[in-house]
Amino acid sequence: MNAWEKKSRTLTKALIISGGLNIAFLSTFIVLALRPTTPQKIAFNAPREERVSNTRVFHEYLLASFEELTFELKRNEQLEKGYCRRDLALACLVAFHDFDIKRALPSDELQTRSLHFTNPQGGEELELTLYPSLNSAHFDTLQAFAQTEQWPLTPKGLFEELKRGNNSSSLKETFYLTPEFYALTMLFNRSKYLIEKQTLLSMILHCDFQDLPKAFENFDASTRRALLQTYVNRGSPIAARLLVETEKNYVQNRLDNEKISILIPLLTIPTNETVDFLKETMIGLRPDSVREMAAKQLCKLTNQSLPEPYEHSIVVKLFFPDAPTEKKVHFIKKGDTLWDLARHYKTTVSALREANDLPKDKALRLGKTLVIP
Repeated sequence: MNAWEKKSRTLTKALIISGGLNIAFLSTFIVLALRPTTPQKIAFNAPREERVSNTRVFHEYLLASFEELTFELKRNEQLEKGYCRRDLALACLVAFHDFDIKRALPSDELQTRSLHFTNPQGGEELELTLYPSLNSAHFDTLQAFAQTEQWPLTPKGLFEELKRGNNSSSLKETFYLTPEFYALTMLFNRSKYLIEKQTLLSMILHCDFQDLPKAFENFDASTRRALLQTYVNRGSPIAARLLVETEKNYVQNRLDNEKISILIPLLTIPTNETVDFLKETMIGLRPDSVREMAAKQLCKLTNQSLPEPYEHSIVVKLFFPDAPTEKKVHFIKKGDTLWDLARHYKTTVSALREANDLPKDKALRLGKTLVIP
């Protein structure tokens, strides 16, 4: 073997060794590059993420809708003082949307706690009722009730929904089952007058929910009169009509002139009872101001025109054609003269003297009355 062949073999071996090393290095690089990295562990002394405060979540929920808060009932992320998001969501449902938690959990004895927050809009302090004894099963039940019950509201919530103009028959039927309305119907059903539920509902909707008693100690006439008088004082025409229809003798004989003066303008529903009551008041023994008020309201109800200037005796003749003509009188005041009075009442001085038996030389006396012929 010559020298050239030896060199060729040596070179070939070197190339083979070099290629093997390159392949080994390349394989190692690929393995290291493709191997997943181990995540860096957080140091034991790294600061923990702070929990969201109750106040911040309350501000989020303050303007949330009923549906949005219902969805939040399944969120149990911890907040402060041992409460979760769902606790505050439930508190806001009860406080701001009249959610009926007692109807949703009728067999549970509910523990309550109070938290106070400041309204970021108005600055006033708001109190929320929390229910710390509820567990996940309770919240599942609450969410199902809120989502499946058509009207999952308290009696107050049902009342406010009706007052906003919702005329849904199912809403009315739900409200008719509340203790407040049941007590109201019992109060009237124990009288000889049968009042329709819709009539009672229209009466109480004229006022506020707090005007509706939750219960009555007695279901007698005096309790019924007191309730109707309360609603009359709040300006309810239906209460005024019911008071006249069911307690006309009491109204005529026992109500003072101030209360009668509140009642008469509210008699805007023309029934036989209201018309008869106004007729009796118009010719009764009440003061002239009350009698005139009754006469004018009666003309309005019956579409009769009032005389101008107003003459009470003319209005009386409209409704009582056979009634004797009342004497018209004038109370003498400072500055009155027979000539002025004769011109005002469209008569003559001599007729005034004759009707009142006044000599020509006798002067008018203040505070006395003159009969107007």
